[in-house]
Amino acid sequence: MKHVFLTGATGVVGSEVARRFLAHPDWCLHLMVRAASRDELRAKIDSLWEYWGHARPDSALRDRVIPHWGDASAHRFSLERKEYEDLAREVTHIVHAAGNVKLNQSLEAACKDAVGTLRHVLALAELAQRNCNLAKVDLVSTVGVAGRMPGTIPEKLLTEPRRFRNTYEEAKATAEQVARGHLENGMPITLHRPSMVVGDSRTGHIRDFQVFYHLAPFLSGERTRGWMIRTGGAALDLVPVDYVAEAIFLSATHSKTAGRVFHLCAGPSEEWNITELSQWLWERARSQGKDLRPLR
Repeated sequence: MKHVFLTGATGVVGSEVARRFLAHPDWCLHLMVRAASRDELRAKIDSLWEYWGHARPDSALRDRVIPHWGDASAHRFSLERKEYEDLAREVTHIVHAAGNVKLNQSLEAACKDAVGTLRHVLALAELAQRNCNLAKVDLVSTVGVAGRMPGTIPEKLLTEPRRFRNTYEEAKATAEQVARGHLENGMPITLHRPSMVVGDSRTGHIRDFQVFYHLAPFLSGERTRGWMIRTGGAALDLVPVDYVAEAIFLSATHSKTAGRVFHLCAGPSEEWNITELSQWLWERARSQGKDLRPLR
């Protein structure tokens, strides 16, 4: 039995990555879940089972999911020493998908979320590596680490000086530099850089509304009474969550991806012009019965 430690399991990307591990009976999932109480922990796990389509999982399936009540941003994840050390002896794979996607935090707060949490994840990886059972570490970053770099961004660790649009991008870029040090010391790390994650490509289903879904009412004119800003040729890079989760799962289960950086994005050929996207969202909202003014 292989054991994967997954942070962010209750989030948009992590919940879908977990679903894919769950589909393979040779995997045991250790989920880091933050909760205010044991009751809230149980409620969050029950909610995940329902999201995965297993409202009443059988005992064999349930036994493969081990929740850890802790905090990914705290030393040893706030776990008791024995639980932490047992975890380090069992875990063979780590997927770090937890993250705060707020763009308006102070740089200090953003770095606590992105850099501080990553250091704790890598500390567990180091201990597992010393125990000789670590096979792979997959880290979810963002394509935003490129900041305002012009041109095509290469799938490699970036060392070029650059400016950032917000503290989220800057903190994630700093986190990648921390990961780089461990990668150079021989840790089998893969970095994943998604763009703006949206719902499943077939069903539209998503665990939680974030980022794009807060922009949509403005882009459709619903919140602006039809008035639209001039965006020129600006575009949004949107990527469905099933594509992102499948890529991370495949990478985590293949050792040859260690040392690689993957851009999980639509790319220049598939990104969506904002003017065209606004029109599509307006038409979609109208078809759902919303009384919107014409875009202007």
